[in-house]
Amino acid sequence: MIIRNALMSDFENISTVFEHAKKYMRENGNMKQWADGYPYPETIRKDIEEGICYVCEVDKAIVGVFTLFDGPDPCYERIIG
Repeated sequence: MIIRNALMSDFENISTVFEHAKKYMRENGNMKQWADGYPYPETIRKDIEEGICYVCEVDKAIVGVFTLFDGPDPCYERIIG
């Protein structure tokens, strides 16, 4: 596996990974997380531009995506169960 900074040219593949993740969550009872369209396309693009979005590749295929930044994530300040 290779982990590298995401490029803007990866945007469509990153979006596909997120769609698969959303489908998996719904199929496994997680109906609330990412239910409002998150992660938003503008957020993904911003994270790529800021150099904090990373992709995981296996055989040149993107199989994972994550954002890594320093500090607390406001999205997780309040978690509703």
